[in-house]
Amino acid sequence: FGYLPLRHALAQYLLRSRPISCTAEQIVVFAHALTPLRQLASLLVSASDKIVVENPGFPLARRVFAELGANILPIEVDREGLQVDLLDSRHCQARLVYVTPSHQDPTGALLSLHRREKLLSWAAENQCLIVEDDYDCEYRYIGSPLPSLMVLDGNDSVVYIGNLWKTLYPLVNIGFLVLPSGLIEPFKKIQSLAWVKSSTSIPFLEQTTLTDFINEGLLERHIRKTRLIYAGRYRNLITGLTRFFDNEVDYED
Repeated sequence: FGYLPLRHALAQYLLRSRPISCTAEQIVVFAHALTPLRQLASLLVSASDKIVVENPGFPLARRVFAELGANILPIEVDREGLQVDLLDSRHCQARLVYVTPSHQDPTGALLSLHRREKLLSWAAENQCLIVEDDYDCEYRYIGSPLPSLMVLDGNDSVVYIGNLWKTLYPLVNIGFLVLPSGLIEPFKKIQSLAWVKSSTSIPFLEQTTLTDFINEGLLERHIRKTRLIYAGRYRNLITGLTRFFDNEVDYED
């Protein structure tokens, strides 16, 4: 699953930042930010399984599921993210739902708290797994961040995908999964395969360095610093749009 001290460091970081309460045993670390989704799909998805994705949505995620022969069920998004009410109206009997609640790709919408709770309720009723890709959760410039789906979940039905691509790339492109307890043992079996090890292994020096970087608080210091820089750029962009285009351009906060 990766270097144990690094997984402990990530567990503490997630508790401080999201705040997700998990153990190092639930965390799997990968050499590339996009690998966790591929690995998860290879374990959970079979041909003809129904997979709910956002429409429009992250094209790579759709491609990963399609390559496994899954039946893709696109559900529209609006300013509050995935339109959860459509899941019932479309009679979706899905194996899993893939969502990007913190920063919907590509619209940037934030999944509202009401819809987060409704999605979790729907997943529990339909025995469906939710894959929460918490892409870009570190950078929000207006309002307070909403709790992750994994924090709100009381049924062990959410798999959390995180990565350091937005914060440390190109220095580090590591991704990770936080597994619900029921998936730990199945994941151990697939991670023991030689081809999986060769495709997900991370240089030891990189793992130890990142462990110290997180434990010493440098990751969070870096995020705070860059958040201020990006927030300034965001304000400049909105000022320019408002000044030169007035009501001709619609944008989301």
